Amino acid sequence: MVRGSWSARKRALRIIPVLDLKGGEVVRARQGKRDRYRPIVTPLSQSSDVVAVTEGLRRLYPFATFYIADLDA
Repeated sequence: MVRGSWSARKRALRIIPVLDLKGGEVVRARQGKRDRYRPIVTPLSQSSDVVAVTEGLRRLYPFATFYIADLDA
């Protein structure tokens, strides 16, 4: 049994967007095969630049935190 009210649990929920970077660009994963990852194409941004994509996401919602995974590291 879960204790506490729904509203208390709802307030505790945080969504953290995850962005994968490869070659300095935000990429879209393809079945975990990194050689097949390509720069993201999204209506949120005109480019796959990490700053442009995060700004696009922030226009949707004021995310306080992003998880950036540098796949070249």
